[in-house]
Amino acid sequence: MPMLLAAAGEPDVLSKLESKDGYKANGKSWRVHPDGYNFLPYFKGEVKKAPREEILYFDMDGNLNAVRVNDWKANFAGLTGNLATGVRLPTNAPLLVNLRADPYEIMPHESQMYMRWYMDNFWIFPLIGEKIQGF
Repeated sequence: MPMLLAAAGEPDVLSKLESKDGYKANGKSWRVHPDGYNFLPYFKGEVKKAPREEILYFDMDGNLNAVRVNDWKANFAGLTGNLATGVRLPTNAPLLVNLRADPYEIMPHESQMYMRWYMDNFWIFPLIGEKIQGF
């Protein structure tokens, strides 16, 4: 939404929506914290880095299931079955995946070396925690 509004001529809508006074549009006053980024400067080539580094994955009940930070993803729960009627299965510890090295996320389930790799890459968890705290 912020990118579409920037393309329509309202580049700083996020700061206005989060301000104390809110934002007036279509005869209504809005004061919310939308989850969105303005990618327009990135797509135009005005900046080299995209504004979003993280993606938080929630289920239909609002439970946090996973966090992705750049190429890293920590899964806190899985799903058996389909999206509508599946059962959420929380993990005892987050499953860590490097999506560039393992795009199908099979290493935690099929590799005997996973625990060694997991501990070698444990350094990523403080960064993931910062993104969760920021949200």
